[in-house]
Amino acid sequence: MLLAVPYAMYALDGNEGPAGPTGPTGDPGIQGPTGDPGLQGPTGDQGLQGLTGPAGVTGPTGVTGPTGTFNVAGTAGQTLRNDGTSWVASSVLFNDETFVGINQINPSHPLDVNGNMNLSLGSRYKIGNQDVLFYDNPLQNFACGYWAGINNTTGYFNTSLGYFAGFHTTSGYANTYVGFSAGTNLYHGSSNTFVGSGAGTWADTAIANTFIGANSGNNNIKGSYNTFLGYMTGSQNVSGINNVFIGSSAGLNAKGSNNVMLGTEAGLMNQNGSGNVFLGHHAGVGEMGSNKLYITNTSGSNPLIYGDFSTGTATINDVLVLTPRSSAPPAPLPGTIYYDGGLNKLRVYDGVSWQNCW
Repeated sequence: MLLAVPYAMYALDGNEGPAGPTGPTGDPGIQGPTGDPGLQGPTGDQGLQGLTGPAGVTGPTGVTGPTGTFNVAGTAGQTLRNDGTSWVASSVLFNDETFVGINQINPSHPLDVNGNMNLSLGSRYKIGNQDVLFYDNPLQNFACGYWAGINNTTGYFNTSLGYFAGFHTTSGYANTYVGFSAGTNLYHGSSNTFVGSGAGTWADTAIANTFIGANSGNNNIKGSYNTFLGYMTGSQNVSGINNVFIGSSAGLNAKGSNNVMLGTEAGLMNQNGSGNVFLGHHAGVGEMGSNKLYITNTSGSNPLIYGDFSTGTATINDVLVLTPRSSAPPAPLPGTIYYDGGLNKLRVYDGVSWQNCW
């Protein structure tokens, strides 16, 4: 509807008609400025490594330079040393292309030394990368042999000579081991002397023993104050003390104490007896008891002299001959006997006077 006003006509708003078709897109406007960059995102997982490329071609060998000169006068075999100013030839270390000599110009071994050698304290001489010679100061231990005395820690005054000699000794002191595996397991014992292959091998806390001979005292673990001399003497003793065994296999099976067995295989079968005295070849070989005396040179059951210390008796299994005397012995004790050559009488002192036995 049109309305008339004093100066013009205008139309009143009517109802909105339907939308017309979209017009064509206009030309793009000018691009605005770039905004600030956003925060960087987290790094992604690393990718797989690529294959190694082929090696390049080897370059040509360079030209060999000219041979240098070394203006040091010398003779064949000499080596060079620096005297602090220049190089000079020396014969102290000599090399003839076959052998090397130290202070030796005619070496005949791969290393031929003329003079003394010195190893600093704590050093070890090795053969085949194994210790074979060692001196320990201030503990004063000396070892010579493959693994000899190698485990010592606080022990002192020990000497170990031979393969495995004194191998386990850690705190023992004043021991001497000589021979293959002599004293191998003596950890803490002291003042022992073991000489011979296998001598005192299993000793541990033993004290003041002397074992001389192959396998002598081999199984002695803690027995002390024993003296064994000869092959296999006291081999089975474990803890017995104060024994003296001398002769091949003397006291071989003995485990008791305070025994004296002198002679080849003396007391061979005695195992637990103590206080025995066996003197002679095979003396007491079959005796199993204690406090017995055998003096003989055979293995028979009737030794020349048999005694029992527990009863104070002695038996002579043959003839007893007394050398005749021309007079009575001085200061007799009751029970003293002698044969009087003038009277041809056997006489006994009864505590008051001499009495004829017949």
